[in-house]
Amino acid sequence: DGAYRVAHKLCAAVEALAIKHPRSPVSAHVTVSLGVASATPALDSNWEELELLATAKRALLQAKEAGRNRVVSSTTAG
Repeated sequence: DGAYRVAHKLCAAVEALAIKHPRSPVSAHVTVSLGVASATPALDSNWEELELLATAKRALLQAKEAGRNRVVSSTTAG
């Protein structure tokens, strides 16, 4: 939940800067999309950091596909 809230604050902060993006077909101003992932690995798991990165990347792609300028989060179990 904390990472999700921070990600939303980052999106809002970038949007508040109102940086012009004249060549963008999506928005007149610069925006960001963020993928957030969290994991709670178990002591006896074979969980690896690469799985967490892959989960975050999938969340980022979902954010972009959903219209950009948004946050998508995902949780991976260990």
